[in-house]
Amino acid sequence: MHRLVREAAAQAPGLDVRLSFLDFNAPRLPDVLHAVAADGHRRAVVVPLLLGTAFHARVDVPAAVEAASTRLPRLDVAVSPVLGAEPAALL
Repeated sequence: MHRLVREAAAQAPGLDVRLSFLDFNAPRLPDVLHAVAADGHRRAVVVPLLLGTAFHARVDVPAAVEAASTRLPRLDVAVSPVLGAEPAALL
């Protein structure tokens, strides 16, 4: 995961690319979104790195983003389609 984030950041040097997790690992998504807002950003895109569009993609990620957005009204957060749903995206 860390290598993938480093590679994404290297390919888009103007973007602030950060890693977050839903459960069990840190940093957690709400904490990262809070840090993004605290750093002065006004927009963020959450890119779920999941292998399919199951429960995490349909329910957990949008719920975490909605909860964070409620606490961070000045941060506009979008959720992209699941990255792993397109096998070519991982190559």
